Amino acid sequence: MKAKIESFLSNQKLKKSEFILFSLFILFLPTQFGKHFWPGFALVSGIQVDYLSPTLYVTDILVALLFIFFLGEKRYKKISSFSFVLLSIFILFLLFTIFRSHNIFNGLYHLLKFVECAFVAFYVSTTITTQQQIKHLVSLFSFGILFEAFLAICQFIAQGSLGGLLYFLGERTFTSQTPGIANASLDGQLVLRPYATFSHPNVLAGFLLICMVFVLFQVISQKYLWQKALSLTSLLLGTAGLLLTMSRGAIVIWFLLLIIIFFIQLKQVSRQQRQSKVLFIIGVLFVFLVMLIFAKPVGIRLLHTNLSEESIVQRETLVSASGQLLQKSPFFGVGFGNFLPSLATIQKPLSVITYLQPVHNIFLLVLVETGAVGFGFLLGFVIKTYAHLFLVIRSKVYNPKIFIVYCILLTIMLVLGFIDHYWLTLQQGQLLFAVILGLCWTKIST
Repeated sequence: MKAKIESFLSNQKLKKSEFILFSLFILFLPTQFGKHFWPGFALVSGIQVDYLSPTLYVTDILVALLFIFFLGEKRYKKISSFSFVLLSIFILFLLFTIFRSHNIFNGLYHLLKFVECAFVAFYVSTTITTQQQIKHLVSLFSFGILFEAFLAICQFIAQGSLGGLLYFLGERTFTSQTPGIANASLDGQLVLRPYATFSHPNVLAGFLLICMVFVLFQVISQKYLWQKALSLTSLLLGTAGLLLTMSRGAIVIWFLLLIIIFFIQLKQVSRQQRQSKVLFIIGVLFVFLVMLIFAKPVGIRLLHTNLSEESIVQRETLVSASGQLLQKSPFFGVGFGNFLPSLATIQKPLSVITYLQPVHNIFLLVLVETGAVGFGFLLGFVIKTYAHLFLVIRSKVYNPKIFIVYCILLTIMLVLGFIDHYWLTLQQGQLLFAVILGLCWTKIST
């Protein structure tokens, strides 16, 4: 009897330790502190490329620790035979593309990152199973929004990084005069777009948008005043931070989503939970107020958008280069993780600033690297995920409202994926994408 009690206590301690580790993983997800390595395959034409550098991040260590718990609890037994076989076939296909590519070692490193993200997605899908865990995720995302948005506002005011201990969270050292830094032209003056702890303002904007949407749809269901206050404060500050990134795609999506939600809730205000819905509408109005306060720099950037901008020209050039690469190997691609090394082989090489970036479209990136076959796998998985979400929503066996939110989140990520690449190429984007995909396949009881 004593042995059983000790075993139970030990198991409870393990559960608590895993819970703490997972919470730390979510909290550290927006950070990018890590150790970069520079082997020969991380160079293109002798130039060090961040996208190719093998890097050990703090979040990688946390994922490795979660993997140990995952194995200890034998949760891998929940993987269906069909899913395991399909994943194995896809990995073998990726290996095939890698071993026929220009840079085999770089491909193998990217394959390792793919396996890591696949594990994160499966871990989330088998771990988040209750409403209480969802509420905990909302609180963790709210803290992440508050920290990143506040840091972004401070960087915008200072027009540079803050330094100090923030270095250990991944803040890079920069000012508005740093070569290659992301600036916006406002009334003829270059203004720094804040990075927070991300590698680019667009990635910060993507993180803020996804987390704010996740938090927004959970505000009404929160019971405690402190939870509502935390969520609403994070939405207000997060909106300000999002606007200062001047990331047009993310800002437009957030603005349109707020308008849709506002009118839907306004129409339903006479129904149940009248007080909660009124508070929700007031909160949305406050978010609109914040948007108006910070609207000037964003409005100038939106109104002065033109096709001759450097960012648009770079995107067009990379799309054109992608077409050239795809013609060389339309069925199997240039090799998984080999987009950048392959660009250097084009007869008319691009400028250094331009070609040291992936194409700003995740679908085109997959098509170029893995060809029509790999793109078919991606398209099939996306369709299967949406089919699963729609089936769950219609069946009402699990909480349909939560899965509607997941459907919205996945759609937003894919829409942003049409104009940027960070969901597949950068640590923070990859892990957040994996978390959302994992949530899409969870089973949350009503």
